[in-house]
Amino acid sequence: MAPSRLLVALEPAEDSLALLEGYSRLAAALKRELVGVLVADPALRHAAALPFTRLQPLRSGIVAEFDPASTERALRIFARRVETRLAESCGRLQVRWSLQLAEGTLAASALAEGDVLALGPRLPPAEAAPAAACPVLLMRRSGRSLVVVYEGGRATLELARAVAERERLPLSVVAVARSRPKASRLAEEARAVLASLGSPDIETQGLIDRDGDGLPALVAAREPRAVVLDACRTETRLPKLVAALAAVGR
Repeated sequence: MAPSRLLVALEPAEDSLALLEGYSRLAAALKRELVGVLVADPALRHAAALPFTRLQPLRSGIVAEFDPASTERALRIFARRVETRLAESCGRLQVRWSLQLAEGTLAASALAEGDVLALGPRLPPAEAAPAAACPVLLMRRSGRSLVVVYEGGRATLELARAVAERERLPLSVVAVARSRPKASRLAEEARAVLASLGSPDIETQGLIDRDGDGLPALVAAREPRAVVLDACRTETRLPKLVAALAAVGR
């Protein structure tokens, strides 16, 4: 069986570069191979193909070339920067790594059972949500806690504890269900599992969430640096959670 991997979806932006050192340390702590997936925005390429499109940076104000060739060249340059950063950080930590390019979305076929998908401060398209086998880790550059959105996956709790320990963050659990008895049961279950893993004093809260609207505000109020989600409802929770986290600290 192939070793479990930490797949990191990256946008061609400076924020992604800033997170690579942390992802490398996390991969080392989790004993996983780090796979960077650089996601190119097809809308940007379509815009570059238009004959009247020009690029005007905010700082310089100088109109620059903006066409498919220059866009591809910029992506290749950024990919080399990512490779350089990964080679430095992963080499120092003795972590296996690789870099892949993806067009528009992170294909579900790229994910295997036991993998973890990590997303940075801006979400790639919603189709990047993984299949049920893979928990999702949302990472921000700052924050004061780690929040687990728990719906029954033990692997999610194990991942959350490892990340909280690595990042030295207090951990809290939001157990989500469609009824109060099940939410309470899941909260108790999470508390018991984390206690068995060596984390006895954990804040847990049950949440009845039938429409998905109550969770983002509850998570954002904790000002998290990281959020770990069960994969079973990830595809519906991710966009709302990312929008809520993007507003934190503005």
